[in-house]
Amino acid sequence: MSRIDFHKPKQEVIDISNAKITASNLQEAKITCLKEEKDIYLYYFLHRYPGRTIVFTNSIDCLRRLSSLLTLLEFPAYPLHAKMQQRARLKNLERFRSKTHSVLIASDVAARGLDIPAVDHVVHYQLPFDSESYVHRSGRTARASAEGLTLLLVGPEDRGSFSRLLRSLNKGTQARHISIGNQS
Repeated sequence: MSRIDFHKPKQEVIDISNAKITASNLQEAKITCLKEEKDIYLYYFLHRYPGRTIVFTNSIDCLRRLSSLLTLLEFPAYPLHAKMQQRARLKNLERFRSKTHSVLIASDVAARGLDIPAVDHVVHYQLPFDSESYVHRSGRTARASAEGLTLLLVGPEDRGSFSRLLRSLNKGTQARHISIGNQS
């Protein structure tokens, strides 16, 4: 250790990471609504903003419910979660990739490590548990200098989590957001 001078007392750690965590071409939006209204706003958003959309949930039960609901509403919606067989996951990913207007309803298993090109939108149906998950989920869109949109559906029960998320992302106490429909 003395030869490589490892324990030198004047060592410094320099953070060279970008101060802006999310992509510069990513628009971030939120809709404040009741928990019971999230389905309606998701449906509205999917109609208003067609394209490839990934909807993230925190539970497999919610994921399955949304998948069934959107299928009944004639949206090409494909579930993706960790308890699925690998063959079924790959099949749904390929179906999602092959259509220009489709919905992938996913758990955080799709937040990183998958090559999913040309994702137009990310919807956080349920808020992520931490800022790192938010960044990875939102990072599914706005890749390779393309524009993207990430939307948070925030219910009254999510306000504390939303405030913590904003603080951990250094976005202050209020979100800058774009207008989606007639929202405040």
